[in-house]
Amino acid sequence: MPTLITGAGQVGSYVARALVERGETPVLFDVQPRLDAVGEIVDLHRVKILRGSVLDMTDLIHVIKEESIDHIIHTAAILPTPDAKPHLAIQVNVMGLVNVLEAARALDVRRVVYTSSIVLYYGAYPKHPPTGPITEEAPVDRIPGFFYGTTKIAAEYVGLDYADALGVDFVAPRLGHVWGIWSGAFGAPISILLHMLVEGALSGKKVTIDQPMLVWG
Repeated sequence: MPTLITGAGQVGSYVARALVERGETPVLFDVQPRLDAVGEIVDLHRVKILRGSVLDMTDLIHVIKEESIDHIIHTAAILPTPDAKPHLAIQVNVMGLVNVLEAARALDVRRVVYTSSIVLYYGAYPKHPPTGPITEEAPVDRIPGFFYGTTKIAAEYVGLDYADALGVDFVAPRLGHVWGIWSGAFGAPISILLHMLVEGALSGKKVTIDQPMLVWG
């Protein structure tokens, strides 16, 4: 039975490629997929790409039923761009997961994997600077005014409640800095930085960083 991947961005595309390499034909589900960018990462003939929104329960339920989905990997999100709209970020990043979890509960999907982020640790960093490898027991905290981080914290707690109270198999790996082939839009400045560093190394060009930046992972 195929896996549904919500979000056909960089992370979703690499997840799709990993599943293809395992012999699966994953279903990528995105409101506006960039086929050219996705095709740089995974063979478009080896995946199924469907248009739809995680904010539309009808879309979600339809694709889960029609494609006989038994696992969902939820990567769809509004990224932390400077012009991010708080209301939309909360709708997509929190309510989008709620819809995925509710659809999974109603249709007995075996597992929901939610791609969380190490930004959860950023707010606690000034008081609790890491002295070694960061574990799941490390403190998390919000960064005032940083809606993306807040939505990630909220979404994790929602997922845990669905697991504890309703029995949905939920797991939320906290991804570090993501980099790789990608010609679509970037979100966090650190992603742009990593892209610049790799491009500079490959081309032999000097890369200048204009401001200090905390790098985790």
